Amino acid sequence: MTPDSSAETKINLYAPHIMSGDSTGRIIWTVAAAMLPALAYSSFIHGINTLLLILVCAASAVAAEILFQLVTGRRITAADGSAAVTGLVLAMTLPPLLPLWMAAAGSCFAVIAAKQLFGGLGRNLFNPALAGRALLFVIWSGSMRTAWNVTSEGNIPAEKLTSYGIIPQQALDVITSTPPGEGMYNAATVIPWFTESFTAFYDFMIGQNILKALFAGNSGGLTGEAAVILVLAGGVFLLWRGVITWHIPFSFLISLSFASYFFYSFTGSVSPGFITFIHIISGSVIPAAFFMAADPVTSPLTGRGMVIFGTGCGIFTFIIRSAGFYPEAAFWAILLMNAAVPLIDRITKPPVFGLNRSSK
Repeated sequence: MTPDSSAETKINLYAPHIMSGDSTGRIIWTVAAAMLPALAYSSFIHGINTLLLILVCAASAVAAEILFQLVTGRRITAADGSAAVTGLVLAMTLPPLLPLWMAAAGSCFAVIAAKQLFGGLGRNLFNPALAGRALLFVIWSGSMRTAWNVTSEGNIPAEKLTSYGIIPQQALDVITSTPPGEGMYNAATVIPWFTESFTAFYDFMIGQNILKALFAGNSGGLTGEAAVILVLAGGVFLLWRGVITWHIPFSFLISLSFASYFFYSFTGSVSPGFITFIHIISGSVIPAAFFMAADPVTSPLTGRGMVIFGTGCGIFTFIIRSAGFYPEAAFWAILLMNAAVPLIDRITKPPVFGLNRSSK
């Protein structure tokens, strides 16, 4: 047997033994493709400023990564798409009318401080986009809570739906005057008889087509909340492509649903199931579950660990929403669970054959 033929018959004895045909770059660009329909529809609904916001987030993230790598003498990796996707994910978490320079600042922080300073792609502890959003919220909280799109300022698609009677103006006023989740949870101030009859609130939500507005994207939500159906379709596409697994998004949504349903059941609410449904389709829960929590870099390695991670995200989302009165609680919940990933990996790692767990 010649040396060449011997080399061809060698068996790889080291992990990983199962290899994917997809490169890292292809996987990352697949994530970008899954987000594009929702982002494009958001630009159509909210206007040109939202389109510019998305482009600025992506472009500034790529520029920041290239500049940092040039200054530090590292290999330029912008072509893998990770910086661009970080910018797109950040754009999904921002109000549609946020000043563009703030969006650029958030992208630069996300890429440099939350990603490159940790060592680059695959080494960061926290989701970079959510870290960038956290910075923006801490420094420019006022803009982050008020830069919502109000239909009277020229949202042509929403105005047409209103004029045609598809979505009454009263319904749009409720969900565009404040962040949508906050408008829902502050319903007592918007609808005086809410405290007396939840049935009346339910009738208002259905009769005024507010649920239809949430699904159609004609509400004052974040850029990534433009249409729940499109975001969900993007998440299903990632599942179908094998980019993400079911463990995190499903455990996230199920734990949030259980926490919400049992809480409102025990507190005597008339329709805990309906309130639970509102919890799921508002406040960026769907994009958070599929595009942020399921990030393979900042989530656990094992299936059991992923379920623990997703469950924690759902429970913390409900706690922060209920106790902290913050509708975009899903983002903070994910950051909290990101910090717990090393511990989760440690307690859920599979045993090494031939060694006891107590072996050092």
